[in-house]
Amino acid sequence: MKRTILVLLTLLPVAAMARQRGPDLRIQSLTNIPSANALPAGTDEAQPSVPYRAVPGLSTEPSDGSLLLEAAPEPQSQNPGGVPETATTGPSMVGYIDDALVGTQLIVRAEADIQNLTPDLAEFTFAKCSCDSSVVGTGGHGPDGIPANVNMEVLHLFGEYALNRRFSLLAEAPFRLVQPQAFVTGSFGHSAGLSDVIVGFKFALIASPTHYLTFQLESSFPSGNASLSLGTGHYTVQSSLLYYQRVTQRVTIESEIGNSYPIGGSPGPNGSGTYAGDVLNYGIGPSYKLFNGKNFQFAPIIEFIGWRVTGGYATNAPKCGTPTQANPVLICSAAGINMLNLKGGGRVTFKGHNSVYVGYGRALTGSYWTFRVMKIEYRYSF
Repeated sequence: MKRTILVLLTLLPVAAMARQRGPDLRIQSLTNIPSANALPAGTDEAQPSVPYRAVPGLSTEPSDGSLLLEAAPEPQSQNPGGVPETATTGPSMVGYIDDALVGTQLIVRAEADIQNLTPDLAEFTFAKCSCDSSVVGTGGHGPDGIPANVNMEVLHLFGEYALNRRFSLLAEAPFRLVQPQAFVTGSFGHSAGLSDVIVGFKFALIASPTHYLTFQLESSFPSGNASLSLGTGHYTVQSSLLYYQRVTQRVTIESEIGNSYPIGGSPGPNGSGTYAGDVLNYGIGPSYKLFNGKNFQFAPIIEFIGWRVTGGYATNAPKCGTPTQANPVLICSAAGINMLNLKGGGRVTFKGHNSVYVGYGRALTGSYWTFRVMKIEYRYSF
């Protein structure tokens, strides 16, 4: 089915060119149309014949008695140099920025997040602890302990189904393995299970052979058990604008900007607001295809990913100050915290439908979700 759609979309430019009008020619009668092998008077060599067809919508009997015909246009190359005229220029090469291209695909992604020192920051990843009120004020939806360092592995199962060239539905089921390394207060053990499920859609505002501008809306549901650090304990809506630009046959630039809006969340300190806060995210990722064969492509990618927290609270974040033995738990507003990561990797695409990405990233700022991250991904595109 997908191949049939691709063939039809590829033939559209040819059909459009075939409707263009060539030069008008008038001859006295049908019997005067030269045959394929006829020689015009005064020539010694056979000349290539020009096929004729009646012009649609025009009378075949003009006032001067001649028949109006038009020359069929010369065949034109579908790729006269530059970017091929196809429905999409895919595939997307980035590993961390969301894919702006609309299509049907399945993705299996394994990710290791190492050294998260502020797990409950704006409840973006983990929920605020359910500790005693003497420690954090009103307790949250999280575990009974405040970790000082957490490692986590996540297996993502992602699917996208395109209803047409511009619109697709998507869903993601993440599975977490949480490994706390140290605690500020309290404690809890390792945990594993389903995290917060995500559903959403994409709509391409612009879809051309060289660039895509896509609006993406996603919603996460508190399906993960927040008391075991498997989820945030609240709903979140994430809206994004995704952009894909093919500069040359080898160079591609992809970017995104978006914002997450928490719905609900744990109560803030002393019941003031919610611990969860809005987070603005942005990123850009250029790639270059070192090898650009028909059945095999390889491209290294560099991505800069950033976040700005605009609300919520955090526990023992650098912004809160330095904890002391007498006061080991410091809670402060998370608004204004900025984070920037540099991520590098490479993507291999083979046999048209298959793609593998391997990448590594680390924080460039003092505040971060995780200091280091590693990722491997397999993608099958239909």
